[in-house]
Amino acid sequence: MVCPNCGALHSLSDNFCRRCGWNLGGAGVPAVIDERARALAPYQAERALAVGSVATFAVGALAWLVKRWLAARVSAPPPRNLPAVTRSQPAPTRAARTQTSEHVRVESYVWFRRIITFHREQD
Repeated sequence: MVCPNCGALHSLSDNFCRRCGWNLGGAGVPAVIDERARALAPYQAERALAVGSVATFAVGALAWLVKRWLAARVSAPPPRNLPAVTRSQPAPTRAARTQTSEHVRVESYVWFRRIITFHREQD
């Protein structure tokens, strides 16, 4: 095979001239390769759309559940500061209850919770 540019001899398996670099093969390979032909698996738009829709729905549902869980945790009343009343001993008999005022001790616990809400007027 002879190079049309410089006239050098080449074998049939050469694609370019070794002397001048001229393309000996011509346009044997397409200039633009189709993206779908290059893919290892065929592209399916319907499947991709379905997977994306399901994933979007799942993320939205998870966000909704997390929001409800957080709202329940935040709006829960605070834990009680008072100890629980337990009856570990039996109630005293009637005769043992008679005591003078100097032996009686009264304890009172008062707990207040104040909630103030503000409402904005719509323009």
